[in-house]
Amino acid sequence: RTDEPSTSQVAYAEGSGAVTFNSKTAEDTKLTTEHLVIISDLPTSRVFSVQPISADGAGNAGTGSIETAIVGRASDSVLTIVFNTLRSIFGL
Repeated sequence: RTDEPSTSQVAYAEGSGAVTFNSKTAEDTKLTTEHLVIISDLPTSRVFSVQPISADGAGNAGTGSIETAIVGRASDSVLTIVFNTLRSIFGL
């Protein structure tokens, strides 16, 4: 979430505790305060460091805190992963 409408993008790198990111998702230029970015085609059962990136309508860029994520098993569908992530965030 952002406090004002902003773009959505995620930088990521394999491993926990990364501070340099060698990959980024395509930027979603739709300005919103609620962001959901799906990173596809990552190897399964691995740990990644991810960092959200946003820019407001005036082009002021900002980054969020670096978090660690574990990519689900190959048998998990994208919808299952998104649902479980939202459930853990919102406590459903």
